[in-house]
Amino acid sequence: SNDEVYLLANVKQKLYQVSYFTIDNKRYNVLNPNGNSRSMDSIFTYESNYKDANNVMSFDMTDKEIALYSNIQEKSFSFDYENKQYNLKAKYSFDLVKFYETFPQSEYSLYYDSKKSNIITSSLLVQLKPFLANKTELEATNFLLRFVQKAFKYKTDDEQFSYEKVLFPEETLYYPYCDREDRSIIFVYLVKELLGLDAVGILYSDHMSAGVSFSTNVSGDSILYDNKTYIIYLVSPHYIKFLKKPAYRWVHLLLP
Repeated sequence: SNDEVYLLANVKQKLYQVSYFTIDNKRYNVLNPNGNSRSMDSIFTYESNYKDANNVMSFDMTDKEIALYSNIQEKSFSFDYENKQYNLKAKYSFDLVKFYETFPQSEYSLYYDSKKSNIITSSLLVQLKPFLANKTELEATNFLLRFVQKAFKYKTDDEQFSYEKVLFPEETLYYPYCDREDRSIIFVYLVKELLGLDAVGILYSDHMSAGVSFSTNVSGDSILYDNKTYIIYLVSPHYIKFLKKPAYRWVHLLLP
């Protein structure tokens, strides 16, 4: 296209904010090393056959982490819970954050299911785990909810980036602000890794929350998914207004 060469790939996941063309009834996304592709009116392709070029590309990262360890940085977090102040420091890979800057926006499931960096496991999880000792499942989940709600400052994507950007947990640790879907993603990750409970993201028409499946009976609004009951958690206090809706009679929310 003009004087630029691009890679066109048929991708398993849906990609957003990325140009695409339909060729032979297949959608080909325009992939670019800087993560963006400007709008193009026309392209010139070549005719040639390569066996492997017929494979569908996938952005799945469920089995292996992206091991970028050469630039590890640290950030301090603090929050209060039941009249007590908690402080911790979490490490993250700045190289991984820079890599994600080029990552095309995709389906929410990709962010929930991706293999998280071992850097988070060895720093953030290790520091949070002792605080959960001797707590019930509900108490421990509420503690993690408080951490997610209070340790991270809130701004919408439009305010912080001027466009929609879903954050991986590593990015949530790095950027100064995060919004509701980012909090839902890291909350689900923490519940699953630290408590061994099944958790899911819950997407509504105008916001996102999370659901936790407890091994004991817990009261509260819930959804049934895959034969499991998930108690609804409102991960962002900025969406208290949704409690006024009939569907939200009793979601779990720690008020600011």
